[in-house]
Amino acid sequence: MRQVTIVILLFFIPEIFIQAQGKYSEKKTNFSSARYDEFSPSFDGDSIVFCSDRQEELFIRHLGPDKKGLLNLFYARMDDSSARQIPLIFGPELNSPYNNGPITFDSSGTYAIYCRNMAKGKLSGAGKQGGDNLGLYTAELIDGKWIHINPFRYNNPGFSILTPCLTPDGQYLYFSSDMPGGYGGADIYMCKKEGNDWNSPVNLGSIINTPGNEISPYITESGELFFASDGHPGLGKKDLFLSKRVNNEWLRPVHLDPPLNSGYDDFSLITDNSFSKGYFSSDRDGSDDIYEFETVVPQLYNCDSLKENNYCFQFWDNKNPGSDTLKAVFEWQFSDGAVIKGASVEHCFPGAGKYWAFLKVTDTITGENFTVRDSLFFGIEDYKQPYITSKDTLFVSGKAAFNALRSNLPGFKTEEYIWDFGDGESALGPEVVHQYSDPGHYKVKLGIKGKENNKSGSVTYCIFKPVIVMKSNE
Repeated sequence: MRQVTIVILLFFIPEIFIQAQGKYSEKKTNFSSARYDEFSPSFDGDSIVFCSDRQEELFIRHLGPDKKGLLNLFYARMDDSSARQIPLIFGPELNSPYNNGPITFDSSGTYAIYCRNMAKGKLSGAGKQGGDNLGLYTAELIDGKWIHINPFRYNNPGFSILTPCLTPDGQYLYFSSDMPGGYGGADIYMCKKEGNDWNSPVNLGSIINTPGNEISPYITESGELFFASDGHPGLGKKDLFLSKRVNNEWLRPVHLDPPLNSGYDDFSLITDNSFSKGYFSSDRDGSDDIYEFETVVPQLYNCDSLKENNYCFQFWDNKNPGSDTLKAVFEWQFSDGAVIKGASVEHCFPGAGKYWAFLKVTDTITGENFTVRDSLFFGIEDYKQPYITSKDTLFVSGKAAFNALRSNLPGFKTEEYIWDFGDGESALGPEVVHQYSDPGHYKVKLGIKGKENNKSGSVTYCIFKPVIVMKSNE
């Protein structure tokens, strides 16, 4: 039995492109003050817990060497009201007469890890004696009180461990530390939970950490890592960045767009799983304050290059490769109606679908069909990806149409279409029109946000397509 072989002619190599683009809205929370510092928020049910040096709710005012109050944990309700809120002390059992916080919780809200001074001496007057470095402490909420407060096994008086973050399932702990062996000042580390304890800290590596300082890690349910750094290129001082672990490697961090970042210290971002809203800290208004934000157009990152669907194939008879002989005529018949003669032929089908190919071999002397090939059945599938339909060459000031209707994401429930035109402009929707102001080479990105079948949390598929914008030909 002779065989028919099909070979796909075109090959594509995917690549990763990361570029910071996005738009957000932000405003200072109604519980932030001009007099005191408020920073490093953490979700706790319908409240956020944060650090502050405010003293309204304390009977004893402990002062640090700079005459400012030492840090304690406070909480405030999350709501839409613009009315002024007065934060309340959180967990009096956790607040020592030293610096306390930030704090992180597991999804149940009954297990917490927080940061505080590893103080050896007693507080005296305007300062403390010894124990300046910071460490982590675990605590459990039982009958409304935080008990079983124990030091983290890797605390060390020779260095600090701070800004902890638990993953939602409570199985991984991320934190920042200046422990020996890192890449710079403070690096981000991760520990995995084993039983009731934690295994050895693992440095996240040189993609995340720099010779500068990386602090305030935050992990979403879908695996995005937000953190602050003064070592990666940014707008100045500490800036906010985003990365994700893919195939056991961290992606190059994405710098978040203004107004999340500014020329001041911006840090400690927390968000819902879809990065649609959340909170972050900044000293852009003269003191550390907490800001709430909403994402207007999500930033797109980790974008693959658009792979053009290929419907062209080569067919040949393994037993008689090459051209027709004088003794036989090879005739290929295809289910889309095409008939092509030749021992080896190429044929392009109209699109994805199920097809068959049939080979008939005729003796040129007798005119008889001495071989009739059984039909070969096969399917053609589009690449699983968002798809940008547009012209490759555009003109300045002309209206360019883009649509995503040929996207192929089986088993995916689309929630939003996100466009980034590469010139600082963005749009939403499956079909959009954009007008470029300047000629040049641009990378148009399309992100499709939604949910996989039977999975919680939103994900975004992203591709990019290069286009050329030329001066008007008018």
